Amino acid sequence: MNRVLDVYADAEAFFDYRRGLLQCLMTDHITDPDQRKAEGDRLWALYIERNYRDRKFDTYNYTHIGIDEERFKAIFAQRSLEHWGTGMYYPTKLIKTMIARIIDIEGLTEKPMDIKEVRLYVNTFPYQFDAEQTAELVECIRYGLKGLVKVQAIYSDPHAHDAKFYGQYNYVFRYNLVMDATWAALSETFMSNPIPETNFIIPDVLVRPNETFAGEHKDWMMASLLMMAPAIKLLPIEHSLYDYE
Repeated sequence: MNRVLDVYADAEAFFDYRRGLLQCLMTDHITDPDQRKAEGDRLWALYIERNYRDRKFDTYNYTHIGIDEERFKAIFAQRSLEHWGTGMYYPTKLIKTMIARIIDIEGLTEKPMDIKEVRLYVNTFPYQFDAEQTAELVECIRYGLKGLVKVQAIYSDPHAHDAKFYGQYNYVFRYNLVMDATWAALSETFMSNPIPETNFIIPDVLVRPNETFAGEHKDWMMASLLMMAPAIKLLPIEHSLYDYE
């Protein structure tokens, strides 16, 4: 078949901004960069690591260390190069596993050469990288993907991304796709403009707690999302792949 696959991903799919921003909040009183990073790592391991690893839905309430949902939402809305530059945005496991996951979904495990080329478009929004920084980011991701993918950076506000936008791609990797305000533009358009050929790879993190389903919550997500498949295909994967390695 020699298919060419176009893939969209946020830059934040490859760098764990959630850990980074939480560590920024815990260390905003420290001015020395090296000391701040070391203390952020220490506090993370002490107070958050286990809860984060085992979570079924995202919670940012760590009131014993002065962090709550409102503080996290505020820093998330204002996230910038200043936060990225702290060195606390650690690479995620996705950077090493994205191609394998695509091949699994394509059902081409025994015939991977049926994929002629993979082109990855990495959205750097909202980070204002200059040309040199953008080139470094692209090279970092390309290297992590073992040079098997053509990587290109774009800058585009996800709040405006509707079904027509995402319909350009075979695969979309977005952690926050259904969990933040950027879902609005897509949810308002995918019924009138179905895009079942686009595979949206989302983490198995619930939007809100669900106590009515006794099995694995990933199974519940798969079952509940299946009814939307004629218009949009949402495929949950282990959230650990979107987390720092």
